[in-house]
Amino acid sequence: MDFVAGLSTFPIPHLDAKRHFRDSVRGSAGAGDLLVIPQTYTAMYNIPPTQYANATGNPLLSQGLIEFEAQTYDKEQYAQYGSDLQIQVIAIGDNTTVGPEIDQPQIEAQLDVEAMGGINNEATMWFWLEPGTGWQYTFATHFFSTSPNIPTVASMSYAWSELDQCENGIGGAECSTLGINSLQYVTRVNAEYMKIATLGVSVFSASGDSGANGRTNSQCSQPLLKPDFPASSPWITSVGGTQLINAAPLATQYPVCAPNCAGIGSEVAVSFAVANFESGGGFSWSAPMPSWQTSAVSNYLSTQKANLPPASYFNASGRGFPDVAAIGHNFLINAGSYEPVGGTSVSTPVVAAMFAMFNQVAVAKSGKPLGFVSPLLYQMYAADPTIFQDITVGSNKCTEGGCNANCQGYVCAPGWDPVTGLGTLNFQKAEAFIGKMFDARNQK
Repeated sequence: MDFVAGLSTFPIPHLDAKRHFRDSVRGSAGAGDLLVIPQTYTAMYNIPPTQYANATGNPLLSQGLIEFEAQTYDKEQYAQYGSDLQIQVIAIGDNTTVGPEIDQPQIEAQLDVEAMGGINNEATMWFWLEPGTGWQYTFATHFFSTSPNIPTVASMSYAWSELDQCENGIGGAECSTLGINSLQYVTRVNAEYMKIATLGVSVFSASGDSGANGRTNSQCSQPLLKPDFPASSPWITSVGGTQLINAAPLATQYPVCAPNCAGIGSEVAVSFAVANFESGGGFSWSAPMPSWQTSAVSNYLSTQKANLPPASYFNASGRGFPDVAAIGHNFLINAGSYEPVGGTSVSTPVVAAMFAMFNQVAVAKSGKPLGFVSPLLYQMYAADPTIFQDITVGSNKCTEGGCNANCQGYVCAPGWDPVTGLGTLNFQKAEAFIGKMFDARNQK
């Protein structure tokens, strides 16, 4: 069974070309290309040094990776990654590991662990490998039934077209058992994710790496756009991808990337021309637009009429995604040797790790984690747009297969857009907003 995960940088050997649904694949950087490491995110997103030394003692301060396809990671490589980049990464213990033990580490899981653990070393780390061939319904019901012994923040770098969930090798077996079609399957799984949201869990999903057309329409031959699921779920926070431009080298260089460890630069939407993939995004065919994003999304639809795809290609009243973005190109990982990878698979665990850090404020002030955070993001934006770096350059009209005259999609624009969402986060501004929000509640 194959899904959609991260993507990468150069023409890459896709792991099982046709149907893998991970959102990341290895790539290769050209000579002189700056390489993104956890310290790049720290600099770009204004993430402060460790503040909460005892965070791993509280089960509410936890973060986890959700994997499928027998994807697992190598503990020694992960530890070496931390050592080489001088980061005290948090080991994943037996009691926070779910699923079968498989001694064949693979790229997707390795990058997920190193991205999340490299950003946030102040939370208990979980690794959840869904056993067997179960897809979203199997995972969501399993995850919910395991509560409270689950992470409070979860990152998932897997997706597949809403309209093709019942394909063999994706959710075909589950659809057959449930007696439903693909859109009914999406609705059924959304109900399960709504239940997970009530547990106080934040779930983040990669928005996809084949633009607005998706992996099941990679040649743009079908007269409609293919939003990815679960990224299009209204109960999941969806993460798109950007790439660095005009970046300076990091002030401190590390041997594994010197002299090309990337420091602060600017961001644009990730592009096929540079990275061989583009950020998934668009509008759900199944789920209606939630009230918490109506203002931001309506602004895009009304101001970008000339740039929109034909009306029949998308559901303008559907849930818009992604919600937010992060750098997803040229991220350096240790997978036995050091190599750059890319994809919204990279962006997603980075954003999830940031919210696991925000939970430190939430738990300290309220005794509870933030839980379902998508409405909070739009609340932040409405109150102070400068909490986000607005990404206004780029589009998602290309697929992993490239671009042609038939390819439709969306363009970046001021405010929310279906390429990079609200943009990328300024950590300290977001953290301050969350703190003030809880202070105001506590004064009532």
